[in-house]
Amino acid sequence: LQSGSNRILRAMRRRGTVASYLATISAARRAIPGLVLTTDIIVGFPGETDADFQASLDLVRELNCAHVHIFPFSPRPGTPAATLPHQVPPPVK
Repeated sequence: LQSGSNRILRAMRRRGTVASYLATISAARRAIPGLVLTTDIIVGFPGETDADFQASLDLVRELNCAHVHIFPFSPRPGTPAATLPHQVPPPVK
C-alpha cells in the first residue's frame, strides 16, 4: 500500500488508489476466510502533509492488518523521488 493518500500514491507513481486497494482487500478477505494481511507504509515522502500522514494512519486503522511496517522515506540517488521538491525534514519523519 505504502500510503493512505491518493495524492502521495500518485507522487510515488503507484498505479492503485486507496479505493482500489480497499476493494482488492475486501474481495480477498471474502474469498479467503482468516486471511492475514500485512503492509508497508512510507512516511515522509516528499510533499507529504499532516493531512496525508493522517490519511495513512486512518487507513492503517481501518485495514486492521496483522502487521504494519512503517519506515521513513530515504532518498536514493538517481531516483526521481530523490530530487522532488518539498523533502520532509528527518525530525518530522
